[in-house]
Amino acid sequence: MIKNKEEFLKELRKELDEHDVLESVINDIINDYDDLYTSYLETGVSDEEIYVKLGSVKDIYKELRGTLSYNFNENIKKYNKMNILVMTAPFISLILFVLLGFIFNYWHPGWLLFLYIPMIAIITSSPKREKLVSLSPFIALIVFILIGYYTNIYHPTWCIFLIIIICGLFRGYKLSLYSQIISCSLLILAIILYVLLYKNSPYWVLVFLMPIISMLYFGYLTFFNNKVSNKGSIISVATLCIIAIYFILSFVTKAWNVTWLIILLIPIVGIVFSSRSKDIVLYVPLLAPIVFFILGFFFNLWHPGWLVFILVPLAFTFDKWNKYRKNETKDTQEIN
Repeated sequence: MIKNKEEFLKELRKELDEHDVLESVINDIINDYDDLYTSYLETGVSDEEIYVKLGSVKDIYKELRGTLSYNFNENIKKYNKMNILVMTAPFISLILFVLLGFIFNYWHPGWLLFLYIPMIAIITSSPKREKLVSLSPFIALIVFILIGYYTNIYHPTWCIFLIIIICGLFRGYKLSLYSQIISCSLLILAIILYVLLYKNSPYWVLVFLMPIISMLYFGYLTFFNNKVSNKGSIISVATLCIIAIYFILSFVTKAWNVTWLIILLIPIVGIVFSSRSKDIVLYVPLLAPIVFFILGFFFNLWHPGWLVFILVPLAFTFDKWNKYRKNETKDTQEIN
């Protein structure tokens, strides 16, 4: 049994080394888990409990292997089903999108198929404890767009975006169990009251002050006691600010069918503050629908505006080719 952080990181590095993962990738992973381990220690969690939360080093490798880059020879051997799913996702999405568009004229909401690309990457490579939090913005967006498109009831369907906060309360933010239960219960109660009563008066939106005050209070206590890392604090504050801006603009402009684009900034912020912030390819599936709808709503260029989605498979193809080329070059240099 691993007894402390140094042993844990040493075993994790050894596990990654044994699978011939690139040294630069290993260093990024070690830094991430160093920060994560430290943040748990600062909350008063014991080493034994941290080990249970993080899982064994073998489990960590299994969860991450879909996103890892290997030395050239090993990379061929590690080409598994997860890699195939991620590699083919852009082309599957593009083919289905074009078919829906030309045959059924479903350019919108057919573009939602491109969200399959980041979602399949999350499902196949993200740690289990982070999957639901990472997927929540995409799930909420898909449900919101489909309900809004087929019923034209964008308001109060926007309440579905609050599942992002609910998921974050239980998995993303380091609040105590008591704080999580109180904040989550108040948020669910506010959603129910608002959906049932919003037609009687627009002021029923004020019911959301209950969970907001609760989260701000517990979040302040957590931050004050140094229980949240700087990176986690920035992501949490940014998420709340984005949702607040979305609500304000939506209520003021009544353009619920457009303002939802702001929600796409949440996963973008998450990428910016992740260990893969420099991977431009991760931003493309999120920026493409933003550009597509700006062209459509403001310039009526739905067609050929949909061509912007071709950038998604092109970006992923170029990214894979570039990584393959770098690994091959490195392998050749080592041989020489």
